[in-house]
Amino acid sequence: MALLLSDRMKINQKQCEKSDVVERTKKGGGVQALFIRKIFILALILFFSAIQGKATCAESPKKPQIQYTSTLAAFETKKIGSPTCIYIDAYDEMYILGDGAKTLYIFSDLYQPSATLSKGQGLISALFFAVSEEGEVYAVENSAEKKSSFISVFNFNRKKIKTIQFEGFKGAKTFVPNAIALDKEKKIYLAGYTQPGVVVLDKKGVFSGMLTPIDALRGKEPKPVVIRDLALDKEDNIYLLSETLGRVFVYNQKFEFLFKFGRKGGVPRTLSRPRGIAVDQKGRIYITDYMRHCLNVYDSDGSYLAEFGGSGTDHGWFNHPQDLAVTKNGMLAVADLFNKRVELFRIID
Repeated sequence: MALLLSDRMKINQKQCEKSDVVERTKKGGGVQALFIRKIFILALILFFSAIQGKATCAESPKKPQIQYTSTLAAFETKKIGSPTCIYIDAYDEMYILGDGAKTLYIFSDLYQPSATLSKGQGLISALFFAVSEEGEVYAVENSAEKKSSFISVFNFNRKKIKTIQFEGFKGAKTFVPNAIALDKEKKIYLAGYTQPGVVVLDKKGVFSGMLTPIDALRGKEPKPVVIRDLALDKEDNIYLLSETLGRVFVYNQKFEFLFKFGRKGGVPRTLSRPRGIAVDQKGRIYITDYMRHCLNVYDSDGSYLAEFGGSGTDHGWFNHPQDLAVTKNGMLAVADLFNKRVELFRIID
């Protein structure tokens, strides 16, 4: 009987323990189920947030990163001096006007010294220049003797092949260009201090028309705009930069107005003294601000994206940046005038 009672006590204890385990399991299962439901709801929230985030990113403009890579300050052992104009041709060769506008330094696509163009080859005193897809150099020069400006054209071998005189338009004899650009058909676009708008010459150098935006600062009377620099994109759309207004005017090849953007000022998102403009393969627009020592980046529709640089001597900083150029493979070159160098950057999306 004692053994039987003992066995019954053990059985009852086991049943109690089993019942207790079942009860704890039920309670734990409820907590666990509640925890799983919370995790599921949180996962749904994160999922829809991710979808919303992706949609927002797809609609917002891309802000490229600009990463310093190297500096060009000399051609072999000779310093290039203060660079005033820079150009990158269809083969990614870089042309830098330095040494007091007396020498054009040419670097290969790997930024190694390649050739020079100077007085010995017929270059007198270059102001600005552009390069055709065939490698012809169109250098805007100024003659102190004749007191007039003209274009000297050099072939791929740096031999002077012709001179283009300005004629056929009002003020041609006193016209002093401050910018030049070429389209795929070799039409020549010239902007100058002495008159507003842009002079357009055909591929033979004959005057064919004017492109003149009319605008004004707020509260002022609109009038023809003097253009400081100009650039063409891969579609040959024309970008005209006004230093006075801190604004860019965009036209197509038919001279039809597309849009304008930019705001005059001395704070971020504005342009104080814009000097150079370039357009990359994705249509983004880069503008140097001479007085604010920086570079402003805009989307293809003129929407502000970012600002880069500032006053300084370290790499990535500028001392009155003048001109700039971009390559097809995403390299950016900035003529850093008083730091006497050309800074090279990679554009990273």
